[in-house]
Amino acid sequence: MYIRPYNISQTAILLLSLLLLFYLRASTQQHPKAEHTATRWMMRAIALAALTILLNLLATIVELPLLDALVYLRVCLLFLFWHAIARALLALPPRIDVAQQAEACWTSRVLYTLATLEAGYFCYRFWVFWQSGTVPARPKLLELPLLMVSLWVVVLTARKLWMAETLPPSSAGRRRRQILLCPTSDDGRFYRWFLFVVVSLLAVNLILANLLNRPQPMGFAMVSDLLTSGAIVCAQFAYLSYRLAPVGLELRVVGAGLTIFLALVSVLGWIITLAFLNQAAPGVAPSMIFGGPVQLDFVLQLAYRPLAASLSELLLPMLCFQIAGSLLFVYAYTFYYRRTLKIHFQRILTGFEAVERGNLAYRIADIVWQDEFSQIATSFNRMAESLDESNHELQSYQRHLQDLVEQRTAELMHEIELRKNMEVRQGIQDERARIARETHDGLLQTLMAVRIRLNRGKQLSRLEADAIQRELNELSSEITQSIQDLRNLINELNTNILQHGLIGTLKQSIERQKRTYPVTVDCDFAYTPGLLTVGQELNLMRIVQEAMSNAIRHGEASKLWVSIHTIEHGGNPTQIDVQVRDNGCGFDPNHTPEHAPDLGHDPVNGTGWGLQNMRRRAEELHATLQIQRQPHNLTTVDLTIPLQEQPSAG
Repeated sequence: MYIRPYNISQTAILLLSLLLLFYLRASTQQHPKAEHTATRWMMRAIALAALTILLNLLATIVELPLLDALVYLRVCLLFLFWHAIARALLALPPRIDVAQQAEACWTSRVLYTLATLEAGYFCYRFWVFWQSGTVPARPKLLELPLLMVSLWVVVLTARKLWMAETLPPSSAGRRRRQILLCPTSDDGRFYRWFLFVVVSLLAVNLILANLLNRPQPMGFAMVSDLLTSGAIVCAQFAYLSYRLAPVGLELRVVGAGLTIFLALVSVLGWIITLAFLNQAAPGVAPSMIFGGPVQLDFVLQLAYRPLAASLSELLLPMLCFQIAGSLLFVYAYTFYYRRTLKIHFQRILTGFEAVERGNLAYRIADIVWQDEFSQIATSFNRMAESLDESNHELQSYQRHLQDLVEQRTAELMHEIELRKNMEVRQGIQDERARIARETHDGLLQTLMAVRIRLNRGKQLSRLEADAIQRELNELSSEITQSIQDLRNLINELNTNILQHGLIGTLKQSIERQKRTYPVTVDCDFAYTPGLLTVGQELNLMRIVQEAMSNAIRHGEASKLWVSIHTIEHGGNPTQIDVQVRDNGCGFDPNHTPEHAPDLGHDPVNGTGWGLQNMRRRAEELHATLQIQRQPHNLTTVDLTIPLQEQPSAG
């Protein structure tokens, strides 16, 4: 049994790989619902790498022909190792969607085929060894497929790095330098480190393969061994720092501590080897005594076996110390972490979870050690206390705000009730005013006409019976019309009042005036039906009726001119002009001052409602009402109704 210095480094890598494999397996079992596709492929790659290193160790430490034959199985394991690495990279983001599935399929097929062929070739070589007792040499050409697979993994890693980085448009060379030197994303940094590790491993192995069967300088052996070990450690830690790796603080701390310990032991092994060779074998090439890490068919010459045995005796205690110390370190630190640090972490996490659920009264128990955990616990308790006080203040403010809302709601309900009562009273008042206007403009006018005709009937009593009969018939018609007006008022059937339309109803009203009074009326109507609503037409008709009644009864007019014209602008009706003129005596300003409630005072009933009704109806029409009157002169009533402000007649 011969122990080489690089066996200590290989043992260190093997121990780190087993530690990482153990913790990744535990993490994936604790979170079974998470997506661990890439992690499972990475675990498979780590297991295959550990098995390959173990075969290497057995073949280099124990010089048995059987182990020399079995160690060539590592080529088949390396195919499977690169296959697992490729599948892990394909499973990591950014994914290639549909193309990724096809690429993963043919990757598996090609590498499984190569691994199967290599396994078949291994069986052939083992059968030759079993028959002859010697291991046949492996042709250099058979190393080419493994080299091509390694290069393809390098290309795949570089492609994932390129896809992970989204940089502004620039030249291809500048973008490559920027991606390799300072990637901006977590994915990019991980792929950059992984690419560096794979290229380093590939370069070191190519250089060592070219130096096989040649004496290697001591410095080169040390640098190549440390570079290989450091590259593998960097690969493992690059994956541990990746955002999708399911690792915890325990693994990171234990792994970092164990890495430092194993690195010191490995360096110490090389220092002991260097000191031994300087004293025991000066001028002898180191490769003649302990060979190289990949020189599997190395056969130690008889002259150097005593030196190799002495070196092994020096390195064996260190190798045992490395294994035992690693196991003791992992166990001791894990025990310490779970009994102290993990308990403190759990207390702090439990406190944050309680606060997240709304339990602001939760406090973390005092920690004995006055360290960072104690400071975190103290800060957490202060934060929870402050949040609890703020919560109480907020609840008090909410209760006060709720009381204010209820009080204001009650006030608003009371105010709404008062406004409803006011609206009802105002509605009643408006309805009374409307009934008064309708009664004055319709029924009252008709009854006054009946009264006048009754007074005239007294004079007709001395006439012939036929004339009296004719006058009474007309009087009966007037009374019938008054009854109909009263019914229309009671039933609010405005459409019945204008059942013959605005112009037709006005003409009927003018005919009644002509039958009642000795008056002549000239009409000029140019109104397009539908420009005004029924209610607006009713207001217009009442204004015309009141103007005619005032002119006949108060102005003692014998001739009236009534006109309704539609004014158009650009082919569209813009306003309606209404005019009522008479040749009466007009108004006497001395008897109807400007401050009087009604300039057209009704001498019969003394109420003065006529002109007030005309003005109110004009306001409802948004119209302009002008009454030009002079004593002992003509009187003109002008009404202008703008159609722009009127609602649609439909």
